[in-house]
Amino acid sequence: MFDRKMIPIAVLAFWASHAVAGSVHVSFEWPAGMPASGVARARIQAFRAVGSGDSGAPVEADAGPDGAVVELADGVWWVQASAPGYWSQEADVTVARQAPAGVKLTLWPAASLHGEIVAAGGESLPTSLEVRLNAVLASAGAQPESSLLHARLNCQISKTTWSCVGPAGLFDLRLEAADFAPRYEWGVNLKAAENTDLGRTKLRRAASVFGRAVRKDGADPPGPCRATLQADDQRRGTAESDAESAPADETSLSVPLSPRGYFQLVGMQPGNHVLSIACQGASGLRELRVQADDETRINPPLQLEEQTLEIAVTPNLDPAGQPWRLTVDATAPRLQRIADKASTSADGRWIRRGMMAGTYRVVVSSAGGTAWLQRDFNLRAGGGPLSLHLASAKVAGRVALGTQPVRARLLFFNQAGGEPVTLNSDEDGRFHGVLPIAPDARETTWIVDAHVAQPASERRIAGVSVPTLAGGAWLDLSLPTIAVRGAVHSEEGQPQRSIQVAFEGSSGFRTTTSTDDAGRFEMPVLSPGRYTAVADSPEGASDRTPFEVTDGSESELSLTIHPSMRIPFYVVSNQGPVSDAAVQVWITPGVPRAFARTDQDGRFEVKLQAGTTEVGLTVGAPGYALKLIRMPVSSESDPPQNANTITLAASGGTLVLNLQLPNRTPDTPAAFYLVHNGAIQDARTVAGWGTDQTIASVDGPAVVDAIEPGAYALCLLADPAELWQGALPSEHCRTGSVEPGGTLTLQPR
Repeated sequence: MFDRKMIPIAVLAFWASHAVAGSVHVSFEWPAGMPASGVARARIQAFRAVGSGDSGAPVEADAGPDGAVVELADGVWWVQASAPGYWSQEADVTVARQAPAGVKLTLWPAASLHGEIVAAGGESLPTSLEVRLNAVLASAGAQPESSLLHARLNCQISKTTWSCVGPAGLFDLRLEAADFAPRYEWGVNLKAAENTDLGRTKLRRAASVFGRAVRKDGADPPGPCRATLQADDQRRGTAESDAESAPADETSLSVPLSPRGYFQLVGMQPGNHVLSIACQGASGLRELRVQADDETRINPPLQLEEQTLEIAVTPNLDPAGQPWRLTVDATAPRLQRIADKASTSADGRWIRRGMMAGTYRVVVSSAGGTAWLQRDFNLRAGGGPLSLHLASAKVAGRVALGTQPVRARLLFFNQAGGEPVTLNSDEDGRFHGVLPIAPDARETTWIVDAHVAQPASERRIAGVSVPTLAGGAWLDLSLPTIAVRGAVHSEEGQPQRSIQVAFEGSSGFRTTTSTDDAGRFEMPVLSPGRYTAVADSPEGASDRTPFEVTDGSESELSLTIHPSMRIPFYVVSNQGPVSDAAVQVWITPGVPRAFARTDQDGRFEVKLQAGTTEVGLTVGAPGYALKLIRMPVSSESDPPQNANTITLAASGGTLVLNLQLPNRTPDTPAAFYLVHNGAIQDARTVAGWGTDQTIASVDGPAVVDAIEPGAYALCLLADPAELWQGALPSEHCRTGSVEPGGTLTLQPR
């Protein structure tokens, strides 16, 4: 049985006949070397072509080795013959009374073929499978002994198997079912009188790419070869996928080529793609657009290129006497890693054949991983070897932190560009090695990053000049010191990240930094002097830790965050709560801790470290006398009456503070403090306190119109801690008493 809708492809012979109208003379042609006497009887079948009148039942007739005459009505007919062990391709013939016709059929030794068939996703199978056969030629341009170059079979599908009869021979097969992507088998030998099993065929409704790759002379490619198809936005690092098992809509597929260069990829996403062919000694590339649910054919075949890339490195070996390592990337027409740290030969050479013309980049590294040279170049026919000349500068030296030699890992960064070079110093701080330089450079400039083992830290030196000397250059590297470094942790020992650490100098200088993810902090530069460090966070604060900075020294601190208490305070007067009062809070040993304003109930709240027993307060509000008070802190849940309560009076005296200091210079390491009953306040801020008109006066005078009566002192000191302890050094303080309604003027000695 054959499909009456198909147009036959076999070579046919038609001629006029003297037979009566409706008579068709069917004759036979036998392949060379097969005499007609080999077949005693053949069977002829004729089917009316679709569209040529009523199809009706087929016309059948027996024929001898020389054929037979078949009576056919007017119209177009398909005629086919069969004989035991033989097969013929169908042929068409037109029958008309005024033009009797004849047809010649070629009988070929027959072979059977079959296989299993399934559909992806459990779809229903079609009823038939079309198999197209293309004869495999012995060599390019050769012709087979017979004239059968192509054949088409209609194979019936029963459940999950298909089978049919066709000609014997060596063929490429295309298996196709309606609406499914075709599948291919290459170089299948169909043997006469045998049943060939083509295995399992999986049908998929998906886009596919079919093609062939050849050498420039049309010959088969130098295998083994592989075809890789990538979506156009993926140009590097793709993994190979099995086209039979890969899911639909892959962005990268890879399959091997047949020995004659044929390939098929199934299941990629539609859109722009890059097809690359990589063989043992040839390669090729083509950009294409894949159509959805259709077959994209590579026509004409992709011609492979066979350029040779040869790289010669001078000197032949790296400074350690080891082969150089080469990393080669194609940069145009697409990005592709060609070689990754491939070793050169003993004579400094590296060769790769089968390359495409284009733009490439090579990075030359020593066996230890140091990159010495990067070069972009064009590969073209007849270009010759790529010669790379490397130069180096010998260095030795000593690295010290302050005055102490240190063990460190030194990374030399060439300021002209390139990868860093790593050298290591020993316990005595001594190091030596080789730095890559340009062949004609007399001097190079480097940045050195030092990873110091003890104390564990990182330092940087910029602008290290390295001269090119025959005997090598000596370098004395003095690493910058870090004034203070350390770590912040919780009471349970957990590192505290993103915590502010403040450094306060005795002269009033204050600067801050923050901890990293490991709870570490550094302050590289601080002027020589005495400092206090404190870590502060919303959850608590550390103890104030003193340290001293001297030239060439480093301080290492460990700060522990103690949870804070939230303590409420109240500001009142004889008339009741005082709202919107301005409050400055001081804690031991005389440090401003917080600034706040009271609410409508006269209340404000301060976070204090656990264990805080007293605070100093400066409190002022419009219509009330400024009050400086030092008072105990009650943290009890049920505090006694009037605990943490400050009472303001409406009347007081006037205080005038002359803040001008004879012969004072901007560098004088001191500040003015106002002291009253153990409470202290920066004297420059008291004028207008609580009235939104506070003036930070440097040249004075500072006038407080109303301040609580009592004894006061104006002191010029570098560190207020001395005042917090209760001692008033007479050489630095002036004292006096404010009387109700009176005026007190204080000025420094």
